[in-house]
Parts: sequence; C-alpha cells; structure tokens
Amino acid sequence: MSFYITMNFLNLPKKPTAFSIHTNTQWLEVNTSTAKILEVIEQHPMGITLTELAPLVIKGFNDNNKSLLKEMIDPLLVNDLVRKYAPEHDKRQRVYVPTRISKRFLFKQLVKAFVNAKN
Repeated sequence: MSFYITMNFLNLPKKPTAFSIHTNTQWLEVNTSTAKILEVIEQHPMGITLTELAPLVIKGFNDNNKSLLKEMIDPLLVNDLVRKYAPEHDKRQRVYVPTRISKRFLFKQLVKAFVNAKN
C-alpha cells in the first residue's frame, strides 16, 4: 500500500541534533547492507516508509526483521545521508527521505510544475 506524501526538496526535515545512546553508528551487512538501503531510499526522493522499504531490501520479509532494518538505517541518520519524519496523517509512521536529491528528479518536478501551470 503506497501513498504519496506532500514532500519536496524545499521542506526537507531538519537535521537531528541528538541521538539516543543506543543508536547504531556502524554500517552493517546482515542479509543486506546499509549501502543497499541507502541506494533504495535514494530511488524514492518523495520518501519511503519502513514497511515499503523492507520487501525491497530483504527477500522473504517478515515483521521480525524490522528492528534489524532500523539498526541498519541508524548510521545513515547519524551521517545525515537520510532524514526521517512523521507525516501529519499518521504520527506513528516514519518516512525516510534522502538528503541529496538527484538532478534528474528535480528537473522532472520542474517540468511537471511548468506543465501544470500552463494548463
């Protein structure tokens, strides 16, 4: 179940200033790698939830793997490669957004805005 979030490159969540003492800072490789997770998150510049991310990264995904997946995302948050926020419609859910957005995506959004403005 996918939904679109009203997120764009202008209202990127703020960089966190503090992390929990239990935050993992080391990149992990268990069934998948932190680099692979970063690659998948960067392919979704509008943001991706943990539930949508898990089947793309882990084959045979079940709910028991979510805590491991969160630990694999922690180094990306600490290094400010990814940011997370809670959307307004569901405060329990977390959406992960890449901090660097591709030029191709920005150009596509610009062209879409011009076409919509023309019509």
